[in-house]
Amino acid sequence: MAGTFAVGVLAGAALMFVLLKLFARRTLDDVAADVCSWADWQFGATTPEAKVDHLVREAIELSGDPRDPEEMADVFSLLVHLAHVTGTDLRAAVDAKLLKNRLRAWAAPDEAGVIEHVREPGA
Repeated sequence: MAGTFAVGVLAGAALMFVLLKLFARRTLDDVAADVCSWADWQFGATTPEAKVDHLVREAIELSGDPRDPEEMADVFSLLVHLAHVTGTDLRAAVDAKLLKNRLRAWAAPDEAGVIEHVREPGA
């Protein structure tokens, strides 16, 4: 009986190893598609405003421990699903914003260590 149990444990561990390897090869697009599929099923007809409220709550949780990978995953997942439900091409939005940010001037860090772009007069 003990031998059968050990074989079962080893087989389970081997399967978990294979699954982890498969998931490790997924692209962010694969992950985003999985997130959106699951979130559509789980949350149904949630509004973009409700998504943002949830995103803010998760970002506040992340601020309590900025190294918490589960909270990072929550924030990422909610942002990806928000883009999905609003029809926003997140990749294009990030590309455009990155280009804009590369052309900006940036201030010195503030007392909290935050570095923001220099605001244009009247903005």
